[in-house]
Amino acid sequence: MKTLLLIDDEVKLTKILGSMLSKRGYPVVMASNGQEARHALQHVDIDIILLDMMLPDTSGLELLSECKGLYPDKLIIVVTAFGNIENAVQAMKLGAFDYITKPVKFEELEIVLRKASDWIDLKKENSELRTKVHKSLVNQLPSVNPKMKSVCELVGRVAKTDATVLLQGESGTGKSMIARLIHDESDRRDKPFIYVNCAAIPANLLESELFGFEKGAFTGATQSKAGKFEAANGGSIFLDEIAELPLPLQSKLLQVTQDKTFTRIGSNQKRSVDVRIITATNKSLKEMVQLREFREDLYYRLNVVTISIPPLRERKDDIPVLIEHFLHRHRVKRNRNYIISPQIVNVLLQP
Repeated sequence: MKTLLLIDDEVKLTKILGSMLSKRGYPVVMASNGQEARHALQHVDIDIILLDMMLPDTSGLELLSECKGLYPDKLIIVVTAFGNIENAVQAMKLGAFDYITKPVKFEELEIVLRKASDWIDLKKENSELRTKVHKSLVNQLPSVNPKMKSVCELVGRVAKTDATVLLQGESGTGKSMIARLIHDESDRRDKPFIYVNCAAIPANLLESELFGFEKGAFTGATQSKAGKFEAANGGSIFLDEIAELPLPLQSKLLQVTQDKTFTRIGSNQKRSVDVRIITATNKSLKEMVQLREFREDLYYRLNVVTISIPPLRERKDDIPVLIEHFLHRHRVKRNRNYIISPQIVNVLLQP
């Protein structure tokens, strides 16, 4: 149960209320003025504060403001006279969690306390989840470099959204791995992750690969076939080398980014998909837009969140970290004690 601090100068009523709450399992600390409240907060791990607005040595609003500054994680429920709701409104603006009016109804107080307790538990759960995600990302993207740490932080934040992501970076910077991480750390992790290399599929086949086709749509189409977008339904699709997408196909991709619908080749029927789109390129799409080699409207649809991944030559301080990361992986996998000489590491660190 959460530990409560009751701050009220009506000592008899506070003792009665404290006794009733103790019987419900709440550890209770009592204070009759601001000075006693400050002492309690310094020496006891308090979760929820029940704060009366009228105190003998300070105002409730002043103490509330002070507590939110010094102890921002404490939830504060203010208690005010029925005819003084303005104080409660001001308290909520200053960061109070909720308010109740005097005379305090115990049933009402219990409901507010349960709500506050649930909020604390949810916040703790979210914090633990963020820590877990951070550890997972650190394991996958080991780095001591500030630029790469910023990338890791942004990946962790964007993974929990459904935002369309554009990964930019030179070949070999890890765009595919980061795309996979975004999917694995998202709420779609249990759904498909479909990878498509737009540069590796001939232009005349790319449309059918992405959007599928109906039987008889062209010579050789002996049966209908779903495309990659349908395969990714509910999950994520990663379009690598997006700059290689032919202009005619860009308009069809634009439709998917706008309303999540498309049509198979040889069909007039619109199909809907729930897909998160992640794209990657080692080219400047902005420059391609200026050269009219890439649709401007599609560029802005894909460029909702951009993650730029620095090449290793710009973060050489990560070389020893990455060497140890890969050595450890192979030590575990092959049960061998792989090592590398410091001289080799020094050579790799040279300009």
